[in-house]
Amino acid sequence: MARCRSKLPLGARVPIVPSGFRYTKNKRWTARLNIGEAVYLEDFLSRQLLLSYMEQRVPELSGLSTAGNHEQWFVQRLGW
Repeated sequence: MARCRSKLPLGARVPIVPSGFRYTKNKRWTARLNIGEAVYLEDFLSRQLLLSYMEQRVPELSGLSTAGNHEQWFVQRLGW
């Protein structure tokens, strides 16, 4: 049996990629996957800010809400 050798080293930056499906139905159902910009936990001042960002971004990518103000997230994210 083969061993898995793709373990990440401790402290590795792991991208978190927001994504959402948009479904449409004409004669049959179609699903479209929309992928947002990757973010990193370290880019946010807190885990709560990252969670809030993802809670806004995923519905936007899914077509469930109108586009939000991403500038506010980047300001909070980068600590400006």
